[in-house]
Amino acid sequence: MKFFLNSIYCAFFGLFFGIISSSSALANNADGQIIYDVKPGDTLIAIANNYMVKSVSYHNLQKLNAVQNPRHLPINKKIIIPRAWLKYQRVDAQIISLRGNVVRISQGTANNLAVGGILREGDIIRTNNASYTTLMLPDRTKLSIPSNSEIRISLLRQYNLGKYVDIDFDIIKGGAKTKVTPLKSKQDRYRIRTPRSVSAVRGTEFQMRAEDADASIVEVLEGGVSVDLNAVKNSDADMESSAENNADIAQNILQSGFGLKQFADGRKITENLLAAPNLNEASFLQKNEKLQFSAIPPSQWKGLRAEISADSGFTDIIYDGYFDKEEIITPSLEDGNYFIRLSAISDNKIEGIPGIYGFKRRLHSLSASGGKDAFGYKFKWAILGAGKMTQRLQIFKDSKNNIPFVDEAGLTSNEITISDLPKGEYFWRVGSNQFLDGEFSTSWTEFEKIVVN
Repeated sequence: MKFFLNSIYCAFFGLFFGIISSSSALANNADGQIIYDVKPGDTLIAIANNYMVKSVSYHNLQKLNAVQNPRHLPINKKIIIPRAWLKYQRVDAQIISLRGNVVRISQGTANNLAVGGILREGDIIRTNNASYTTLMLPDRTKLSIPSNSEIRISLLRQYNLGKYVDIDFDIIKGGAKTKVTPLKSKQDRYRIRTPRSVSAVRGTEFQMRAEDADASIVEVLEGGVSVDLNAVKNSDADMESSAENNADIAQNILQSGFGLKQFADGRKITENLLAAPNLNEASFLQKNEKLQFSAIPPSQWKGLRAEISADSGFTDIIYDGYFDKEEIITPSLEDGNYFIRLSAISDNKIEGIPGIYGFKRRLHSLSASGGKDAFGYKFKWAILGAGKMTQRLQIFKDSKNNIPFVDEAGLTSNEITISDLPKGEYFWRVGSNQFLDGEFSTSWTEFEKIVVN
């Protein structure tokens, strides 16, 4: 089996997708062949007329298959037909979620995409900073593209013969995560390429990245990925002959729970995916202006990836970031229910098994200040959040563990002045009660210290 020099090639025998690197390469990506079983009444002439492009004669098919009589074919004889010779219909991919700025480049023209937008063979999808999108294919396979990525749809077609589909994505920059609907036929193909490795998958959840100019990474979360890392591809025809040989490709299976990193010089690293990080219980209710999560990563971790989505399937991704410590701080979100997906990253930059956790966002944060004025000591506060609010001021004399010396509850203003405080040392804090959507929440400031002379 031979493959393009260190090119990542994902063949999923039977689904819709395609990506490559230049318009001239689109035709080359329609490599390989389809095996046709002769039916009663078939002739090479009829097969060519019904299923092959006009520029290719049945004589080519006759020579390729060493057929003596083009008008007489044995029933069930297997006829090899190169995919590049076949008539086809273009199929569409659709944008089902989008955040930020996502651009489609079609025939050199760039246009902003929106939910419901249609993508076709030859299009390039580019996600800018803090931008994310998910595509859906006709069989409901999904491809999610993170920020700062660029992917070309090299093939997105259905052949007239057998209604087989041929899909090919090329990750030019960044990465993609996909969950593949099981393929209907071995003649169908679903392939994803990055610059450095070659994979073949069926009904699998996995992600691929062009990590940098020197390496590509594959992580398998469900199912298995067939990988041939030792072969060097010299021609498109060679690649397809190997892709059609499912038994050969299956010799190296990257199973669920494993990751693979391949370098430009041919080196490769295979390792178990790190276990999913846990999430501290305090993280499940997010009240502060910025979201703050406390992760509990597995041993041997070197970093964390955190993704936030509006849905548990992570179709509608809102945030994606990397961290080198357990504390994860992300920008503010509107009130609602969300999901966070956490993955631990190894020394080799291979992302581990993700842990998915639901959390509630209810903005309810406050800040306060206190100091002496002409009438005593004035305490002021500012509250962020929706719903009905009441505030409470507590002042403790000598120790925070004593009974409050002052305890003013049910306040609706944003300040209060306390006069005639005896000399001494005091600790004070402000609390806020929030009533929203039938729920009750309390937030407190940290204790502050004042000294009355």
